[in-house]
Amino acid sequence: MKYIWAIIAYFCLSLSYSYGQGEFLINGGLEEWTRDTLYNYEEPTGPWTTANRIAALSPSAPITTFKETEKVVAGNYAAKMVTDEFDLFAGLPVTGNLSLGTFDPDNNNPISSLKLGIPFTDKPSRFKGYYMYFPENGDSCAIYLQLTKYNQAAGKKDTLAEAWLQVGETVDEYTYFDLPIDYFSQETPDSITIVCVPSVYGHLFQAEVGSTLYIDELAIDNATGITIPMFAEVQVQTFPNPVTDILSLNSSIHLENASLKLFDLSGREHISTNLGSGKAFNVSLKHLSAGHYIYQLFDKDLLINGGKLAIRPLH
Repeated sequence: MKYIWAIIAYFCLSLSYSYGQGEFLINGGLEEWTRDTLYNYEEPTGPWTTANRIAALSPSAPITTFKETEKVVAGNYAAKMVTDEFDLFAGLPVTGNLSLGTFDPDNNNPISSLKLGIPFTDKPSRFKGYYMYFPENGDSCAIYLQLTKYNQAAGKKDTLAEAWLQVGETVDEYTYFDLPIDYFSQETPDSITIVCVPSVYGHLFQAEVGSTLYIDELAIDNATGITIPMFAEVQVQTFPNPVTDILSLNSSIHLENASLKLFDLSGREHISTNLGSGKAFNVSLKHLSAGHYIYQLFDKDLLINGGKLAIRPLH
């Protein structure tokens, strides 16, 4: 069970893994959620992951990230993160978490289950959004963005830029943050990580139970100053998911020149195919190995939607 603690700490505020190339930011408005029926929690769709997924390795772990339906800035939903305690381990604190990344449960090597960071090759200038915060006993929240590039020679990632907000006082109504992204290098990044936690030192298990952070309407500005909202304005339904053979995609609007890319969790591209025009498309995935993947749907080279899907072997 010591590995469970390692993962909990990793979820809280770890930025040590990122993968692949490409650009992919979806659901920053936190309007799209899916329910895990096995462990009875909801998870934001797209590239987001939360500490709730620890339940796949330890079902007694508390649920700490929630779909908020009342305290929202725009739309119908926001994300609510709380710091709770894990009764199974003498009541040590577990902080809620909203991060860019994936969680693929691996009981043989639990710490490898969590992969923070998603493919990204832009150079944004600002990181924006809204937050509310209710700390307990002097706690502090953190909202963090990091751009990195893998250094092949050194065998590690280099941090190219970051933006950081830490707040220790009560903020009882949604407050807009607009953070400059500070660059330390002129190189082009290959990945981006965003982490939001209600207890900044939760990874050290120094956190106060009850601290609560609300997040909504995350966005970034690119170098030209144009705001790129991190949500899908085009709704796309993918089914079945998991898929064994043919993946169907239905778009909420007519696409003029659609194309699809599919990456594994290491960032390696497996599919790049033109789909043509229309609203409904079918793609054969039967030649791919079973596992978890990230898809990106484009229209005329503009990324319009994306998410995760699982491939199961044919029986």
